[in-house]
Amino acid sequence: MERIKEEYQRRNSIPLDRAIAKDTSGDYEDMLVALLGHGDA
Repeated sequence: MERIKEEYQRRNSIPLDRAIAKDTSGDYEDMLVALLGHGDA
């Protein structure tokens, strides 16, 4: 997952977790952030 996050940021100039927070909300956002290994979801 770390490699995916690094590559996403390299290609898009924004961290993946920030992009997820911008484009999603609620339980769906919590689930995606948990998959990234952040938050307490």
